[in-house]
Amino acid sequence: MNLSQERYKLYYYNVLHEIGDITLKTPLTVHIDPSNKCNFLCKYCPTGHPDLLNRVCRPCGFMKFSLFKKTIDDLKLFSEPIQRLHLYNDGEPLLNPDFFRMVKYAKDSDVAQSVETTTNAHLLSEDMSEELIKAGLNRIRISVKHVTTEGYFRTVGKNVEIENIIKNVRSLYNKAKELTCRLFINITIVDTGLSEEEKARFFSLFEDLSDGIRIDTMEGWSRNDLFDFSFGTSHLSGTSPSTTAKQGTVCPLPFNSFSVKFDGTVSACFVDWSHCNIIGDVRSENLIDIWNGERLHTFRISQLENRKYASVACATCDYVNGLQRMINLDAAREHLKDINNYNQTNIGGSI
Repeated sequence: MNLSQERYKLYYYNVLHEIGDITLKTPLTVHIDPSNKCNFLCKYCPTGHPDLLNRVCRPCGFMKFSLFKKTIDDLKLFSEPIQRLHLYNDGEPLLNPDFFRMVKYAKDSDVAQSVETTTNAHLLSEDMSEELIKAGLNRIRISVKHVTTEGYFRTVGKNVEIENIIKNVRSLYNKAKELTCRLFINITIVDTGLSEEEKARFFSLFEDLSDGIRIDTMEGWSRNDLFDFSFGTSHLSGTSPSTTAKQGTVCPLPFNSFSVKFDGTVSACFVDWSHCNIIGDVRSENLIDIWNGERLHTFRISQLENRKYASVACATCDYVNGLQRMINLDAAREHLKDINNYNQTNIGGSI
């Protein structure tokens, strides 16, 4: 178990058992989105549905390096480095021409114990792999979409040769070993109805090119009133839009993380693909003030008081149920509310 996992475990243990100091002066995880555009149109991802993005008027673009630099500089104001800085949210980060500069600046600034990203690897050339490694990236999650060329087309709506994905992954893996760096390569695939033979093929193709490998189930997102991104499968794990709001489960995300979108707006949740839960704007505010601010405080209290319906993103969110399988904060609801109100009133702190 790494330090980040240890801190998560300690935090949630304290919350659930109402012991110790559970105040988080520094978030555990921060997501920064270099690009909310993508070169794929994955059917289980909101970014893969341009009609939905237009419907909710979500802006699209790349984060400017000057804005990224300001965001990283804001993270220096926290009392200690965050655990995970994930340079990814709604799109394909490698599309941003400044991405490698971003990784290097984040690493050189020493604001996080781990600087990470997620990519579909379609653009991950040998030169790009070397640049990422030399920039100091700690961890990369490669999201494989299928194990055949035909399957890729069905899943992402583009002609993608599986051999090219394998070649790119192999190039990264070999380059990391050649340069003896500590880059952790995690390879995942979403089970969109894979056969047992396809699952076996996934491990056969990528297990020897990774430091970690797994098959994920399809998870629901926010705004399931507009589209069911799990395609009816989420009920298998006890999640469904029809029961989420009634359950009133407390989402842990706003208590330990936030997401900086490509345009500088800050959301309480990285699953907020429609940008409904905006709690600040890094272009005109400092992140530490947003983290300790009234808007995020109010958002947390709405979670603790079972008022998720106040946010259209949270009211029909399926993703929270997957989080609840790992940690359920409902038992500590009143204690968390007391701590939040005490910190906000007396010391300007925040959980």
